[in-house]
Amino acid sequence: MGCMKIRKRLPQFVQGLLPAADARDIADHLHACTQCHEQMADIQKVWAALSELPTPEVSSNMFSRVLEQIDAYEQKSAGVRWEWLSLFRPTFAAAAVTIMLIGFVSGAFISSLYTADSARDQAADDPAYSEILPDAPQASFFDIYLQTYGENNRENSL
Repeated sequence: MGCMKIRKRLPQFVQGLLPAADARDIADHLHACTQCHEQMADIQKVWAALSELPTPEVSSNMFSRVLEQIDAYEQKSAGVRWEWLSLFRPTFAAAAVTIMLIGFVSGAFISSLYTADSARDQAADDPAYSEILPDAPQASFFDIYLQTYGENNRENSL
């Protein structure tokens, strides 16, 4: 193993958390490398100093106070997070309804422009129809298509 890998695993080595094979490899490396050995000595000093510190006493009262503070913070942050949205709710709903109505009305208007008036187009006694298209058939183009190809797109004989 290289020095970088050894140095990353030194805290676990000092605590005795490594498997035996890894611990042997690190111990062999520490005998050969003075820099890694010095770093291990520093880590051992830190662990020794930490073990001398007194353990803080944690009471159940302190734990409940911390939970209350967390709940208060979550409620406060949830209210602030969505508070700005309440200002736009009526405006947003009105805009959405207006856009939908405009879409329906414009769709109906546009479709009426492009929908053929089949009763007028197919009327044989309509003078405009007979003057403009004297040789046109009485049936619409869709009727001719259905007669020619049928509903299943197979060619029919007329």
